[in-house]
Amino acid sequence: LGLAERRDRVEAWATRQKLRRLKHVVAGGLFDLIPRRQY
Repeated sequence: LGLAERRDRVEAWATRQKLRRLKHVVAGGLFDLIPRRQY
């Protein structure tokens, strides 16, 4: 049980990190696109 709980916690943390990184990538892509549309 201890190992399973720890693994679930690690997976949840990894998923959170992936989502955060994905959010940064998406936000960066949007910020890159916005100026091009304005010009």
